[in-house]
Amino acid sequence: MILSILEDWDRAFDQTVIAAKEGKAIIYPTDTSYAIGGNALDGKAIERIRGIAKTENPIPVIVANLEMLIKHFDLDDAEMKFITQCCPGPYAFILKPKARMPVEDKNGNVLVRIPNHIFIRKVCFELGKPMACESLNGEVSEFSKIGKEIVETADVAIDSGTKLPGKEPTVVNIRERKIERQGAGEFSFE
Repeated sequence: MILSILEDWDRAFDQTVIAAKEGKAIIYPTDTSYAIGGNALDGKAIERIRGIAKTENPIPVIVANLEMLIKHFDLDDAEMKFITQCCPGPYAFILKPKARMPVEDKNGNVLVRIPNHIFIRKVCFELGKPMACESLNGEVSEFSKIGKEIVETADVAIDSGTKLPGKEPTVVNIRERKIERQGAGEFSFE
């Protein structure tokens, strides 16, 4: 099912929330590019997303806001200060979850974002859980550039109707105070 935010926001929102609650795979826009995701706490949903994205790598997640971040991830005051200063935005932080998640890397870390895209943050808020956020190959910036097979395999595909930046988020290892990958956002530990 392909839905457009510009043509029918309410239907796109409702169907995306329903799909996320049912453990389905969703293509959606972020503040950097299109991603495929769903409920990050649902192991079956994560396996389906991995299959569509053709990856065995850990899958990043998004959270709706700082409250959801605090609820699901361990942060000290200094780490929270850095995140608060730049989020929402094009950043991904390497964090430890408070409870096991099927998206963790081999060290038990999760790459976490609070994207500056109101649609997907509202969906995540309504779901009440972190959402998987696997980038589509090549940091796809336009819905029309997403592979037909991927769109047809996903349960719901959301077209933002606009061109996204198409640049990866900056990855920040907040515990070790270093930038792992420079991307769309400028980040400083000062």
